[in-house]
Amino acid sequence: MELITRTLSIVLNYTKLEIDKVLIINNVRRRVSAIKIFPKMKTISRYNLIRWEYKEGEMSSFEFKSGVKVSGIRRSKIRHEGKWVVFTFTDCTVSYEGKILYEPSWGPYDMAVGSSIISCFSGPADPAAFGLSYPVPSEKTHKIAHTEKAKQLSSLYNAVRDIRENKASLSLLSPIWVELKNNFPEDWLCALEIMELSTHKKEGLLYRETMNFLEDKKSESEAVKKLLEDGFALLEAE
Repeated sequence: MELITRTLSIVLNYTKLEIDKVLIINNVRRRVSAIKIFPKMKTISRYNLIRWEYKEGEMSSFEFKSGVKVSGIRRSKIRHEGKWVVFTFTDCTVSYEGKILYEPSWGPYDMAVGSSIISCFSGPADPAAFGLSYPVPSEKTHKIAHTEKAKQLSSLYNAVRDIRENKASLSLLSPIWVELKNNFPEDWLCALEIMELSTHKKEGLLYRETMNFLEDKKSESEAVKKLLEDGFALLEAE
């Protein structure tokens, strides 16, 4: 990822990244005037790479529509989900309007291939590798101070989880449900979990009470109604 980031950073600093359409100039068997266009380089087949004399171990030169020129020996490539994502070159030179952006002495050059950049990070992935350092933020991470009531609710969730994971007796759910509806009537997720565990006893008191409770909860808001209906649908599908 560091090498990919380095490649993208070099191109982004000097031009609009248009890797989607690349001009190919092969310096091995043809003159510079022999230019070929890859309409969609990221989806080009291995067969066409060879047919257009773009082979591993041979010197090739690329000129992006934006003017960035790449010349080097292709050594390897990475393909993901049927698309090329990275080509690696050695003895590589990258230039733009006569300015050298990358030199062969810097090592292998990893060229990212794609049609667009959907997100980016402002800076190198590994600052230390580039001799950079950033000051430690003066503001510390905020720690949530949970109230006693929040801790009590969390303990009910933990109790339900323990019953689920340890396959404990479902009779242990009843006291949890009583405490939940008496002390936390606004909470519906834990009630849904209790109903899920008691689903096989649809005629049981616990199942009916939690079901009625959740049906009433639907009227509180459209968002809660949607979430509960999705939960019910998942239970029916199991």
